[in-house]
Amino acid sequence: MVGGVRGDRREQLVVAAYRRVAEAGFEGLRLRQVAEDVGIDHSTLHHHFATKQDLIGAVAEYTTRQFWTTAPQGPEPAAALREHLQALRRLIEDRPDLFAVTVEL
Repeated sequence: MVGGVRGDRREQLVVAAYRRVAEAGFEGLRLRQVAEDVGIDHSTLHHHFATKQDLIGAVAEYTTRQFWTTAPQGPEPAAALREHLQALRRLIEDRPDLFAVTVEL
């Protein structure tokens, strides 16, 4: 099922896990806490992610999507690269959680 309640819940679980990783690293990621953060039972989490590794994969995908907005643009490669690096710097400064999760990945 794409979208709908299942899709929304899946996204909520990914964001909750992302926040947990930002706070405590992957070593501190506990599925029970993620489920509690979203307001579901631990066993229900497994309807969305069969394993912890599956959830971590979704967190990695979610994290990398945050960088898509910094993709270089424009016809001049050097200017596009400068713009891209500046955008990355601003993103990391504005989103320390993103930096923390990226380092964990």
